[in-house]
Amino acid sequence: MMLPIKLDRGQSVPIYRQLYLRFRESIADGRLRPGDRVPAVRALAAELNLARGTVEAAYQLLMGEGYLTARGAAGTVVTPQLPPMSSLTRHAPFASTAYQPTHAGAQPLALQMGLPALDAFPRKLWTRLAGRQLRQAGLEGLVYPDPRGHAPLRAAIATYLGISRGITCHPEQVFVCAGYRACLDLISHTLMRQGDGCWMEEPGYFMARNALLEAGAQLVPVPVDEDGLDVAQGIARAPDARFAVVSRAAPGIVPVVF
Repeated sequence: MMLPIKLDRGQSVPIYRQLYLRFRESIADGRLRPGDRVPAVRALAAELNLARGTVEAAYQLLMGEGYLTARGAAGTVVTPQLPPMSSLTRHAPFASTAYQPTHAGAQPLALQMGLPALDAFPRKLWTRLAGRQLRQAGLEGLVYPDPRGHAPLRAAIATYLGISRGITCHPEQVFVCAGYRACLDLISHTLMRQGDGCWMEEPGYFMARNALLEAGAQLVPVPVDEDGLDVAQGIARAPDARFAVVSRAAPGIVPVVF
């Protein structure tokens, strides 16, 4: 059964992914029913002027998720035992977010917020040290690590916070994440509810703003002064806010705003 399939090569979504989504939509809408035969890889590739590997990648994804079943010489069909999709699944709106990545993978321009001096990164030294660590690693390096982070590192962070910031905490209270965005994701998914108020420095860090908006927070801009975020203004503007995003600068130091 050949369906009209429209693909947009100008989209950022890969072609194989677009093809996968078109088949899923056709199955959800009932245009493709359980047991219906789908075009052969070669025929569909020729029809859409695509490489066979592109069509095969889409089919493999559909078969891996149970939408299609390969029957050898009999061709590929929509899985006969596929349960009907509810109307809620078919028509659920896609939640679009305003988050945009810092860059799309091309060579970044200099002096961009959120990016260090990548050209100054010691890649050769890093590669040598990483290779040495991998060669010396034992079996413990092949198992799942502590999701909270490396225990000695968490202990060192707790000690540092006590000395430099006056924050008393234990290593068990420290979580090591894969970057600033990952920390915000952890906090927002575990502690934040949709619509919770959050004080945000104005001006503030744009990546924090985008991440919190994506998580559903209601951001309340709060001005800053020589001591950082103005708490009195925050209380006046949103006394019931549950979170505050403040500068990582030490107290008493005016953050540099670009």
